[in-house]
Amino acid sequence: MASVLTANTSVHLAQQETASRSFIRGTIAQFLEPSPEVSVRSGVTRIFSPFGLGVLDLAVGMFFYGLAKESNVVHPVADFFYEEEG
Repeated sequence: MASVLTANTSVHLAQQETASRSFIRGTIAQFLEPSPEVSVRSGVTRIFSPFGLGVLDLAVGMFFYGLAKESNVVHPVADFFYEEEG
């Protein structure tokens, strides 16, 4: 969790603004697997920060790829992916 609290990520900025980490309830692993440290209450907003997972990069990439495809400006690059012969 330490790296998400650096580099001016949204979580880092929220920590600076509130001068506290009390809004952080747990890690993604603690929410995905039942954990006694983390309870999920109904009616409470939860925010997930995908910092370091690459999912945000993929989502943004797919968004712009979709825009480029709709605009007919997608240009395939020959031999972009290296493949060994064999």
